[in-house]
Amino acid sequence: MIFTSHFITLDGVVASPEQWHPAFNSPDSMAVLIGQMERADGRLVGRRTFDEFASWWPEQGDDVLGAK
Repeated sequence: MIFTSHFITLDGVVASPEQWHPAFNSPDSMAVLIGQMERADGRLVGRRTFDEFASWWPEQGDDVLGAK
């Protein structure tokens, strides 16, 4: 089964979430996001996200979610 998770405004904007999403971040929304990621067997990301993760992820310790 495939699930998708998106940062999207009520009026349908998905562009540049790094500009508007932090203002709406809360402990509850982070708990939902982390719960989704913990239950996932894998992640499919776009090229920009992959490029960002490619330099960041290898430097993370085992305490980071999903690091093995």
